[in-house]
Amino acid sequence: MASFTDWLARNFFITADQEQTAAEVAAAQQSILDRQRDEGKVGAAKYLQLSSEIKDTGAQFFDEQLGKKGVPGLVGTVPWWVWAALVAGAVILFWPRLRPFVGKLTQRFK
Repeated sequence: MASFTDWLARNFFITADQEQTAAEVAAAQQSILDRQRDEGKVGAAKYLQLSSEIKDTGAQFFDEQLGKKGVPGLVGTVPWWVWAALVAGAVILFWPRLRPFVGKLTQRFK
């Protein structure tokens, strides 16, 4: 699980240009590896290993190491019990407005 500082780094210090550059480098490396496979310089096992390493770059690497960009990444940095506490606090705070709805629901199931 990524930390909050990882999420900050992902959002504010890694630009889209850097992600695009990493993807372009990965594509170039893959084409070189494909050419070497076609020429018989690289075996099947080594080709599969290197291909998986090449695919593990760019945005996918950043997502795995630093978490997703934006709000989806922030959700993953906060432990589950914090979210549970926030939901419980919201229920307590808005209980006067929620009571009529809860009352109607309980009447239906009686």
